[in-house]
Amino acid sequence: MMQLSLLPLLLLQLLLSLACHCASVSNDQVHFNNPHLLSPEEKAAGSAGTPPTNGTGAVNRKYFGGVDLNKEAHRLRQQLETTAKDELGIVAMQAIYDKQAYTPFESNGMEDARSLAASLSLRLSPIKGILKQLLRPIVLYYGLHKKQRMSPRLDCCNLANSDLTYVPTYGAAVSRQTSCDLIPPRLGPNVFNPGRKFTKMLDQYMKYWSSIKWQYFISAEGLHTEFPSHNFKRSRIPCSAMH
Repeated sequence: MMQLSLLPLLLLQLLLSLACHCASVSNDQVHFNNPHLLSPEEKAAGSAGTPPTNGTGAVNRKYFGGVDLNKEAHRLRQQLETTAKDELGIVAMQAIYDKQAYTPFESNGMEDARSLAASLSLRLSPIKGILKQLLRPIVLYYGLHKKQRMSPRLDCCNLANSDLTYVPTYGAAVSRQTSCDLIPPRLGPNVFNPGRKFTKMLDQYMKYWSSIKWQYFISAEGLHTEFPSHNFKRSRIPCSAMH
């Protein structure tokens, strides 16, 4: 809610600025430094060396160059309140806000969670379907791999720029003709790698589902197969460290 309680803060800030601008204080005395703010009488008094005093010979702290801060602060507060009411319309806006009907709302956390889960499930169902379809050939190829090693590799870091085409969607030069592999340094030579076996399938998914961009296969041993293929030349991280 908008309140007038901010006015004292504004007032304090303005008064501090005024104090810094028109006077300085040292050794319990106020030294005036802006003669343009004085009235003719105060100028005369100042020029005669008789500034307002508190009876002990020192300049009274409530005066800053002859300005009565209490009086001027009261005038400034009135002016700020008038500006807030008449020009900014704070009071009128607050009254309009206060007239709005208030309707209590009771939230059911469990029901909200179920609704959110159902919504997410609906959104992710196409992706879940794609993953299930990919799972079948991978399981099949892994069974064949146990009988005859399926470990061909195409290192992403060795792809030539001439084999890639810049595509704005990816922000990089890529090729949808094949996938490529990011290979950890200590990866064994006979690790299962179905990469090129389902390149065509990955490409078909991208045609049917325009929201799909990068597709990955990461094995338990750490092999990282990526489609579409690219060589990470525009990355700040060396390709050899991308796996």
